[in-house]
Amino acid sequence: MIDTLICNVSLGETRVAMLNGGRIVSVIHERGDGTDKIGNIFLGRVARVEPNLDAAFVDIGLERSGFLKARYAASSTDQGQQQINRVVHEGQELLVQISRQPRLGKGALLTGRISLPGRYLVLSPGGNSIRISRRIDDANERARLEKILVDQLVADDGFVVRTAAANAPNEALIKEMAYLRGIWQQIRERCESESPPACLYRDSDPLISALRDHPEVISIISDSSSQIAHARQLNSPYFSPERVGIEFYQGVEPIFERFAVEPTLEGALGARVELPSGGTLFIEIGEALTAIDVNSARSKRGNSPEQTALTTNLEAAREALRQLRLRDIAGLVVIDFVNLRERENRRHLMVKIREAASDDPNITRILDISELGLVELVRRRAHRPLSETILEDCPHCGGSGQRKSGESVALEIVRDVLRHARNTQSGRITVLVAPIVAEILDGMAAKSDLTEALARPVEIHVQENFEHDEFEIAVNSVP
Repeated sequence: MIDTLICNVSLGETRVAMLNGGRIVSVIHERGDGTDKIGNIFLGRVARVEPNLDAAFVDIGLERSGFLKARYAASSTDQGQQQINRVVHEGQELLVQISRQPRLGKGALLTGRISLPGRYLVLSPGGNSIRISRRIDDANERARLEKILVDQLVADDGFVVRTAAANAPNEALIKEMAYLRGIWQQIRERCESESPPACLYRDSDPLISALRDHPEVISIISDSSSQIAHARQLNSPYFSPERVGIEFYQGVEPIFERFAVEPTLEGALGARVELPSGGTLFIEIGEALTAIDVNSARSKRGNSPEQTALTTNLEAAREALRQLRLRDIAGLVVIDFVNLRERENRRHLMVKIREAASDDPNITRILDISELGLVELVRRRAHRPLSETILEDCPHCGGSGQRKSGESVALEIVRDVLRHARNTQSGRITVLVAPIVAEILDGMAAKSDLTEALARPVEIHVQENFEHDEFEIAVNSVP
């Protein structure tokens, strides 16, 4: 449930925080012109075909060409059995959609299978089918939804019925079908008149996207007068200004600080998250998966170790699922819970995990807890991860978050001096180092020991502007 949207608009950035009962659930960031957003549709041109990758690179007008796999090309009907050079060719014009934003130095991931999401439905042009969310498990409701769509279906229509469509009025579903068809018609008309590369359709701005996906919103607070005016005049099937309270924030304190969004985002950049009971979460985001370790730490709630573990795990389940949304973490996630011995407690934990995940539309699968206390889940990517939006790799540690100790740098310098000495027969060896490393080398008596061992002068000079792991070694002829 999302009841409030807090909107911050500044030069080059729009942010929308989604709150439930005053607690921040997630934040949408959009920087620049938003051209590289998931869902945007382009008329592109195939720049290069790579048979070895079974994919093509498509110029869509962004900094890097998009990456289109053969199985996602529109004309590929055999789900990967078609080879890329039989699907597309260099120079070909293609209608493609971003399915994953550019990240980590890679271009956007593209698909030729266009989809236009609404609140209740997703239009898939050319799909010629109706698919209903598996989360709608009532047989009568599934039959009702299917009948409504079948009665309204036209040639080349394809629709996916979203979970939110359960119990939606017939009129709302029919209205949305017409609305999505209208968008598709506009895209087709622009496709005929534009030359590649061109952006034909941009998914809704962050505020409209939030309103589309969360009809329960009852309050919007924004620090942008233009956004407020736009919201009040908005003509959309997903939003009624009369039903939602709209407030223009004019406080002296920045809006994201006033509603505690800023400190929450700062906390979401760290690896450690404290739990109310005294337990902790440690979140490590990797290239292949995200690992979340639950530690009971100082937790004292419970009359026994088993009860303490259960209490910690229940808190961890709620907070871990919240952190996934807040940080926009996607892909495979493994949560290592505190071990529970009793089967009933493990079952109770899984119920609470699924309850916590039920409000997140991007979680696609959750596996039962293993004997080792591991729970695996898969979360679909909706936006660029928070860490990639706000942070960048450290040029000194290579993005690892760690660096060599001063002692390690000093020992590396000693090894390099010995290597230089082996490669040159004579001459003074001069070493330029950072102040802290110079102190360590002095404590090791490195200068005198190297001079004696090499039978040639070794000089160590301090460079105040050097980083601690930065050094230079030069060999000069002895006068």
